[in-house]
Amino acid sequence: IARVIGKDFGNKKIEDLTIAMHHDASDHACLQTLMFLPMGGPNGRGGHVKNSDLSVFENEEGGAGYRVNTTVEDTVVLILMNSATQLHAGALEEEDAQPMPCSSSAWSLRFINYCRGPVMEFIQKRRELGTGPSVFLDLERKEIHSYKQISRDKVKDGMAIKAQWGKLWYNATVEKKDGKINLFWEDGKITPNWRKSIWIPKRYSLTNY
Repeated sequence: IARVIGKDFGNKKIEDLTIAMHHDASDHACLQTLMFLPMGGPNGRGGHVKNSDLSVFENEEGGAGYRVNTTVEDTVVLILMNSATQLHAGALEEEDAQPMPCSSSAWSLRFINYCRGPVMEFIQKRRELGTGPSVFLDLERKEIHSYKQISRDKVKDGMAIKAQWGKLWYNATVEKKDGKINLFWEDGKITPNWRKSIWIPKRYSLTNY
């Protein structure tokens, strides 16, 4: 993934590109590399970009941390971190601190060279099962293994469920209205009058809803 820091990008404004405090639980939990390339600036060699520092902490709840200047003129900055288990965020400039000189024309190109957890799981299954269709079938079974199908009459309004779209499973929230089941998917899309199967986690009983 490549991201722009320090200028508007597409339909995104600079203020929309600030990195909120988070850890990426779906990333593969290992040390991975972030790379920041200096761009723009009066000499075409970049320069410091306001609010571009990165704060990284020792675990997903915080702990000891460090702050890195990711935009250095004529310098490629590399950061080695575990994005799955280390809390991290963009660090804003402190208003009462002596500001570092910034170039209004400098910006940074950030390359995120990370691997997602499900990708590593797929690679492991390839090693175990080979290259045939059994790899995909095994992953699909694992996806729904911890869920159970429920009948439509037991589905309740506001219930968090999982449903199959094509060959993949997605999370959705139920709206039960006028005898119909409408699904609000996690990406914001809506499917009215859903007629296919509905699944909930096996560990839940219907009294949980």
